Amino acid sequence: MSESMVPEPAARLAGAVGGVVVVAVAAGEEGQASMEIDCTGTTPLITVSGDLAAVPARLYGVAAHEAAHCVLGHTDRRRRWWRLAAAGAAWAGVGAGSAALVTGASMLPAVAAAVVSVTCLLIGAALGRRAEYAADAHAVRLLEAAGVPGRQAVAAALAAIPAESAWYRAGGWLVDGHPLRAARLRRIAGGA
Repeated sequence: MSESMVPEPAARLAGAVGGVVVVAVAAGEEGQASMEIDCTGTTPLITVSGDLAAVPARLYGVAAHEAAHCVLGHTDRRRRWWRLAAAGAAWAGVGAGSAALVTGASMLPAVAAAVVSVTCLLIGAALGRRAEYAADAHAVRLLEAAGVPGRQAVAAALAAIPAESAWYRAGGWLVDGHPLRAARLRRIAGGA
């Protein structure tokens, strides 16, 4: 896409991020988007599903949210560390439990490892949810700096997220890095 084909708010959003934001429309799950840093580590590459491109407010909301992750320095490294720690503790628990069954020793080390594993999993998920809330709020500021009604665009993007399952709404979100859509919409509406 040539520079002259980039809508003015998109060009201002790219400037607000401090680099070039590349939005590539791709087939994918409805309402999905992702952000990656290219191999040079300088250009955010935002990929969105085709249905988002049909509504400019949603597209701007999603692009700004993903760009906000980049601006805020959100990487998956911290969450990955917590997931690895959870997996390591789980394997340690399996080993301790197996040893206890074979030798008749106490199961306390296995139980402790299970508690550590679950705690690490919950911490990693909480960090992810906190990053999502921060990216939503920063996306509003980026869009408003670019002359786009930020709150409306981010709310439109969030409203396009497919509804969560009953299991997820009942508590599955606790072990996932994405908060409930309704909670995110309330925060955006409330100005957080």
